[in-house]
Amino acid sequence: MGSPNAITNGFEFQYAAAIYIFLKYTREILKIGLETGEDIEAILKNNQRIFAQAKSSNDGNALYSDDHTSTITDSLKTLSHNKGNIRELISIFNFHKPFGNKMNFQMNNSYRFSDLPSNVQDDLKRRTAKFNLDFNKISFWLLQYEGVNKLIALEEVTKQQLNGIYAL
Repeated sequence: MGSPNAITNGFEFQYAAAIYIFLKYTREILKIGLETGEDIEAILKNNQRIFAQAKSSNDGNALYSDDHTSTITDSLKTLSHNKGNIRELISIFNFHKPFGNKMNFQMNNSYRFSDLPSNVQDDLKRRTAKFNLDFNKISFWLLQYEGVNKLIALEEVTKQQLNGIYAL
């Protein structure tokens, strides 16, 4: 079992990730929930669903230098259990180098599976061969969540969304 601080960070990150997903899909979301069988589940107005697995670390070495392919593979395994009218399966994390040095991720961006370099795609396909995954629905989101002000990325997205709403 992890340390209490790491566990608390994980739950806090899960809440931050749910808010982040909500903000990104504000106009489409009907409802969103945590721990409803998945870390995060959103039901859209058109009855499609978004499922997300949130993975985080509060260790500087893990954030900046470690390869987290196995952790992301675990999130894909869990996401593979979802069936039905799925819009997107999201692996959301705060790792700066989720696939080690194989790809540079930009903070607070999302990447479709097809956006990944072919060597990363091939590795993930090999690791998830036993899972039933639709790679067209998979995306990877990097949410900055670290340091003293862990919520700065959420603050920025909230400002952008509010500016968009007030601009109407």
